[in-house]
Amino acid sequence: MSYLLLKINMLRYSLKLVKKMLQNLNIHEIKELDQAPFTLRNTLNIPSHISFGIEIEFEEAMYNIIQLRLNEIREIRKWQLTIDNSIYNNNLLLGGEIISPICYDEKKTWQELKTICTILKNNRAQANFQSGGHIHLGSQILGNDVQSWINFVKIWIVYEKVIFKFGYGIKKEPRPFIETTAGPISLQLHYIINKQNQLKELNKLDYLTFIDLIKNKKHQAINFNNINDYKIKKDNTVELRSPNGSIEEIIIQNNINFFSKLFLYCKSKQFNYDKIEQKMALYDQKAYEFKRYNEENLEEALELSEMIFDNKLDKMYFLKQYLKMGSCFHDKPVQKFTFNSTHS
Repeated sequence: MSYLLLKINMLRYSLKLVKKMLQNLNIHEIKELDQAPFTLRNTLNIPSHISFGIEIEFEEAMYNIIQLRLNEIREIRKWQLTIDNSIYNNNLLLGGEIISPICYDEKKTWQELKTICTILKNNRAQANFQSGGHIHLGSQILGNDVQSWINFVKIWIVYEKVIFKFGYGIKKEPRPFIETTAGPISLQLHYIINKQNQLKELNKLDYLTFIDLIKNKKHQAINFNNINDYKIKKDNTVELRSPNGSIEEIIIQNNINFFSKLFLYCKSKQFNYDKIEQKMALYDQKAYEFKRYNEENLEEALELSEMIFDNKLDKMYFLKQYLKMGSCFHDKPVQKFTFNSTHS
C-alpha cells in the first residue's frame, strides 16, 4: 500500500483515531485485512452437535410473491414464511419473516440460506427499520455446566458494546427501537452477578437456578426464557436478539459464527478468567449508556477476537464486519491489526 493511498484512507477518520493507528501501524496487516475475501463459507468448523435457528425479517417485498418463490424450490420448503414484521400498504401485504428449520454447520445449510437471501434480494426485499436478525442456539452448546453459563454472562457484560456494534451488520448504527425490542442488558446482568457475589451464592448455584436468576423480558438483547433442561432438545434455545436484520447471507453466517464461537469459548480450557475478572472489577456503568454503543473501540474488538477465535480467518471475518470493511458495507475503514493463531 503506497504512502499516498494510506494518507487518503486516513482522511476518512478523526485525528484521534489516526494517532491511535500510528502507534503500532503495520501496513502489511492493514492490506491483508482489506484484501481478504468476505464470502460465504461451506463450513465454520462448529461442532456437529451444535444446532441453531435463523430468523430473517424483511420489508418491502410482497409477501405472496416471496411465498410463491419459496414454494418453487423443494430444497427450502422446510423454511417457514410468517406474517411477523408484515404491514399492509394499499391492501398489499409487504414484508414478513422467514424461519429456518433446526440447522447445523454443513454445506447444505449455507446453500439453503444463500438461496433464501437471493430470492429476497431478487424481489426487492429490504432489511431496514423494523427488521431484526435473531439467532437461536441450542442450549446444549453450554449444557448443564453452570460455570460456563457464568463465564458467558460475564464476557457479555464487559464486551456488550463490541458485540452490539458487530451485530449492526452492514450498518454503522442500530435499527430504530432496538432499545425496546432487543435492548442492552449489561447493566442488569452486572447487578445480578454483583449481588450474588456479595451473598457468596454464585458458585453454589446449579445451572437452571442460575438461568432463572438471569431470565428477563423476551425483548432484550438475549432471551434466556426458552432454556430448559439440557437433555430436552426441542425449542430449548438461547435467543440472540441484538443483531440488525440482514438479507446478506454472509452477514447472517458471520453472526452465527461469532455467537457460536463466543459460547464455545466460555466452556473451553482457554477461557481467560483473570482478564474477565479484571474487566469486571473496572466496570464503569456510565460507559454502558446506550448512546455510547455506536463508538468504535478497536482495542476491545481485537481483545475479544483474540480470545474467542483460534484461527486467523475467523478473526478477519469478525473484524471486517465490526469495522465495516468490504463491498457489502457502506464504508471501508482502515485500521491496525495484529493476529495470533491461538487463543490468548
